Amino acid sequence: MLTLSITTLFFLLFLFLGNVLQFLNAQAYWMMPIFLLLLWGVSFFYKEANTKSIEGKDFLFTLIITWIFYLCYQLMGFAISKVFFTYYYLVVFLCVELYADSIRFKSLI
Repeated sequence: MLTLSITTLFFLLFLFLGNVLQFLNAQAYWMMPIFLLLLWGVSFFYKEANTKSIEGKDFLFTLIITWIFYLCYQLMGFAISKVFFTYYYLVVFLCVELYADSIRFKSLI
């Protein structure tokens, strides 16, 4: 649970940085609870212990989460640029990797 909270905090900090650098708008903060729920759902796929730092399913989960955010923004009626989508993909990828690696390496102990 602590790992989930820390990862969500990093997601919030990256959203804040994107807002400061004007990649994202203030509506991006609405995605934080959705990210928390999706990340909790992803945690069921990371149960085995291994020493791989990155796997193919990390990219898949990142793409799925980013597309869910994209669809949410489309439903809210916001225009989305390539820079916006790329920044969101980067933020989600870093946070998913942080969470997945903490589960992988913690289970090796």
